[in-house]
Amino acid sequence: FEKVVDELLRSPHFGEHWGRHWLDVARYSESNGMERNFTYPHAWRYRDYVIDSFNDDKSFRRFVREQVAGDLLGRDKREPTDEELVATGFLALGPKPLNQGNKVLFKLDVVDEQIDVTTRAFLGLTVSCARCHDHKFDPIPTRDYYAMAGIFRSTDALYGTVNGQGNRQASDLHAIAGNEAERAEKIRKHDNSLYRLNGRLLIMEEEMREYREKGRNATGNERTRMRTLTRDIRDARANIKSLEKKSPDADYAMGVRDGRIGDARLLVRGEIRNQGQTVKRGFPQVMDGVKAYPIGNRSSGRLQLASWLTQPDNPLTSRVMANRIWHHLFGAGIVRTMDNFGATGERPTHPGLLDYLAVRFVGNDWSVKSMIREMVLSRTYQLSSDTMDANAAADPSNRFLWRMNHKRLGAEALRDAMLATSGRLDRQPPGGSVVTKLGNVNIGRAQRQLSQMQRNTSQRSVYLPILRNALPEMMRLFDTAEPSLIVGKRNETTVPTQALYLMNNPFVIGQAFNMAKRVMDTAEGRPDGIRLAYELAFARAATDDEVSRAHEFLNSVAEEKDRPGQWTVLCQALLASAEFRYID
Repeated sequence: FEKVVDELLRSPHFGEHWGRHWLDVARYSESNGMERNFTYPHAWRYRDYVIDSFNDDKSFRRFVREQVAGDLLGRDKREPTDEELVATGFLALGPKPLNQGNKVLFKLDVVDEQIDVTTRAFLGLTVSCARCHDHKFDPIPTRDYYAMAGIFRSTDALYGTVNGQGNRQASDLHAIAGNEAERAEKIRKHDNSLYRLNGRLLIMEEEMREYREKGRNATGNERTRMRTLTRDIRDARANIKSLEKKSPDADYAMGVRDGRIGDARLLVRGEIRNQGQTVKRGFPQVMDGVKAYPIGNRSSGRLQLASWLTQPDNPLTSRVMANRIWHHLFGAGIVRTMDNFGATGERPTHPGLLDYLAVRFVGNDWSVKSMIREMVLSRTYQLSSDTMDANAAADPSNRFLWRMNHKRLGAEALRDAMLATSGRLDRQPPGGSVVTKLGNVNIGRAQRQLSQMQRNTSQRSVYLPILRNALPEMMRLFDTAEPSLIVGKRNETTVPTQALYLMNNPFVIGQAFNMAKRVMDTAEGRPDGIRLAYELAFARAATDDEVSRAHEFLNSVAEEKDRPGQWTVLCQALLASAEFRYID
């Protein structure tokens, strides 16, 4: 068993599985969401960064520091690496009110979202609840919120959308080293884009000139058109200026960088017109005992925040991550409210165990793989999921871990399992995202093209395009994380639409057909085919009773369907079964 564990930890697919858990927390998405759902064509770099980090067993301490302040880690000594710049995408991925005309309010909303994801992901604290008033339950005053707000107000988010109808808050991107093979194509596309934009601008300016020459003789419709042209010309000039700044021989990544440095004013009741005193940048006072470095006037304070979060004596960062790992292995965290360790969260079922795991985690250089290995090799993890009446009566929710919890496959794992069983799973990473091909667009205008892209892929589900308000159907039905939220623990629903999907969706039927073809091409005779189908679906041998019942089932549909159709129906029944979806 130990050898199998080590082999799985070395697998390149380890990072794809465990990285997806972190992407839930990081609210990873390739579009903005909200009322103006523009794409994030370069978000996939952060996804790949996370996967690579878990595969490489990067120290979680380093992982945190790179995401909060990767662009600052080499300050005054070296330029940040591409990996460090990409990591800061963690702070840029969130949903934003792009149609907000008030730049101050827009900035405050972005800052609030950054505070929320940073404190909940790493500390399990809901600091953003103190934006308008002192926290109602936890010892976090409003001053602490604005102490952190000063750090993020001194930070510019680089998310890469462009000016246009519905987007008043365009942004730059980090330029990173490009791939030589793609450079010539990038230059060509860059030049073509500039050519098209300049041509469109010339046409609009000529049209505007004609209307202006008419002066007061212009009709009402022409005046309306002039107002529209004024806006379109302004946007076109801004887009041309932005495109001219971007080097065509570079790749780009979302992220953050230091902006205008300064402390934040406390906003009474969160109102931007009701400003209170200036609050010095800093960290929550409730953990005043954690070593903190002073924040000077030359940097935002993110580097100091990253150091403070990852101090060995920080009581929360290591515990929160150890609890996340435990949750994904055992089906429930020691603290079951994964993102809330505050007063309204649940108490730990085994506080001493959580303390032990946190100390071990830090002592092993914050190694996620070492933590997983220790948990998996424990007696508790290797318990059966079989129930015992006496224990079930005393502890029905299994809080005292007298058995292993039944676990349902997540949406991604379910789709991947179907593809693997049918023999059609493409295990090679795609090296990018189909969203990049869409460019900077509003998702509503590219829905048909996107749906086709989502369907026509057999790669692992972690590489599917994840867009807010436009999740792939299977992901949405089977409870994948909502990408606008910080999700440490996914919902787990059982609803009729899931059964209907498994019965009628072309993807499921297609994988059942491919599985049936695999069975027919391999097995000799019906009994061998049934046994092979069970082995493929459930990784176990079929019982004699199951073989007999499957044989009867095939006979019952023989008059209605040809041989491939018979086997397809049987394989679909196996793929749709509870045993296929659950791990005992």
